[in-house]
Amino acid sequence: MRWVDFKESLQDFVNEFKREKTGMLGLALLILLIVVAAGAPILTIPDFPDKWRDPQYWQTYPHTVPPTWYNKFISKDLMPQVVYTISDKEHVTITDQNGNQVIVAKYDLPDGYYYGPKGIVVTGFNVTTKPGTPFLPKLSVYLERPDGQKVLLVKDIDLNSGTSVSVGRDSKISARMYLWLVKTADGTIDIQLTPGTGRIRLSFPSDLGIPSYKQFTIAGGVVYTKVNGTITNAVVKFRMGTPIKINANVTNGQIQTTVSRATMTYQETQFKFGSGNVVLTVVNGSAVNGTAYFKSGEINPMAETLEEYIYSVALDKVQSSLLIKDLVRPLFASTDPKDYGGVTGDKLVEAVLDNPKTLHGTYKLDIVVTPAPGVQVNLDNLKIVFMGRVYGHMGTDYQGRDLWAALIWGSRISLVIGITVSLLSTIIGIIYGVTSAYLGGNADEILMRINELFSSIPSLPILILLGATMGHISLSMMVLLLVIFGWMGVARISRSMALQIKEQTYIEAAKALGAGTGRIVFKHMLPQLLPYAFAVIALGVPVAVISEASLSFLGLGDPTAVTWGQILHDAEVQSAATKGYWWWVLPPGLGIATVGLTFVLIGTALDRILNPRLRRL
Repeated sequence: MRWVDFKESLQDFVNEFKREKTGMLGLALLILLIVVAAGAPILTIPDFPDKWRDPQYWQTYPHTVPPTWYNKFISKDLMPQVVYTISDKEHVTITDQNGNQVIVAKYDLPDGYYYGPKGIVVTGFNVTTKPGTPFLPKLSVYLERPDGQKVLLVKDIDLNSGTSVSVGRDSKISARMYLWLVKTADGTIDIQLTPGTGRIRLSFPSDLGIPSYKQFTIAGGVVYTKVNGTITNAVVKFRMGTPIKINANVTNGQIQTTVSRATMTYQETQFKFGSGNVVLTVVNGSAVNGTAYFKSGEINPMAETLEEYIYSVALDKVQSSLLIKDLVRPLFASTDPKDYGGVTGDKLVEAVLDNPKTLHGTYKLDIVVTPAPGVQVNLDNLKIVFMGRVYGHMGTDYQGRDLWAALIWGSRISLVIGITVSLLSTIIGIIYGVTSAYLGGNADEILMRINELFSSIPSLPILILLGATMGHISLSMMVLLLVIFGWMGVARISRSMALQIKEQTYIEAAKALGAGTGRIVFKHMLPQLLPYAFAVIALGVPVAVISEASLSFLGLGDPTAVTWGQILHDAEVQSAATKGYWWWVLPPGLGIATVGLTFVLIGTALDRILNPRLRRL
């Protein structure tokens, strides 16, 4: 074919394609997909695939939150992400107080927002120690609320370069928040009493039959119930926050203790020992002084005050049962009984946990660094993050990963796999079918029996079996397998078309002139099948994309790659659909559908143009 003829044919094809509205729509979608895929490093994070499986990178991102534009569809807005660095002088200040570095970050929770932040993360400490340094700096963190309350979040932990504070994810911090709420609401914390086995015990009057050990006195009183001479329930009252220093030494199996207690004015709070639906009895009409003691080997050296011991009990409670509750919401909520129908005590605690009323105003996060000799603390990279309840263009998943970036990078994988598999399958199938048709005879019979053999193999079960055996299938292996099981249909159709072309006069003329098999197949026969090939390539892309997504959804895909199928797999594992995380499920599904629609529109348009039987007048 001369260049002039080719140019004229191409121009006719372009003019025909322009008249196909569905084809033009498909072409526009394809251009958009290519631009998005090619611009992924610019539109998102340049090395996003490497960071996708790095949980440390996503520690400052909120978990499972909807996109920011979700606020446009709800009556009360959810707080967005707020990030402060040490250079943000408007919101962050550093002062020196009594030799300690105090970093104060101001956080505004304006009216109109339904909840406060999802959590708080403080990270980026750079600590340099000299060899032989015996001590590390200490870190404490407090939150000052608009109502004047100051909540202890972190108390005197060792500070090093790997230290990070994560409010809302650290059960120890959650326990301190729960303890603060109980103290504020004058609530109670249940501590199970099992006579003879409990870590902390009570000493009651001798008629209860409970043996005595070395003891220290609790300020307050004891109320108990006795059934058949055995204690069934007890309540110990003491002053919350009263420092009780316990110096204990074990000698011959006995604990020698020295107890000192300062006089405090904290409100008296109950901590219940035991359980049961019983009527409490007061000894002699009033509470009597009680004593508590530790058994040998059960002293907790970290519990220097009774409040610290109760904190450990609260930690156990949080880790076992309260971890499912959002303890960050009460931290930014009112604790005034008036906002909860006047209830107090445990009912107020329950009300604040279940239905917190947001406390608007300015909060201050106080970060106190207590220095240590020979240790330098650099705060240049300090980052203070108030995690939002909405984030980004498409929200986040259960690890806080940005789903917008995942969707953009996933389009790359889908296009590459879809086009590569469809292109290779079509090329192999057409060459195979045309060669079989031209050779004819026994060669044609053998080639077609091989084709039927491959066609009879169930590809999906084989792929699932391979994935289960190997643990997962890499992207390159997946492309290879999809090509191996994807060329047979193209080969059979191209063979039937080639059988007609084989009988054409110019083929016989080429044979008479001495043209070889390869020249006739590739120069004279294959070009006649190019229109069919283009349509098949376009229509084959959705099949490959859905195949990859299906394998990844089943957990057999490449776990190191960012694909739409992997996103859906993670969503299914975490029950995202049943939990209402629509932003995690719908976008990747729509992405797969969009790629499929794009190539179906292009493929059907090509088929109508290049197939004379489908042409419109």
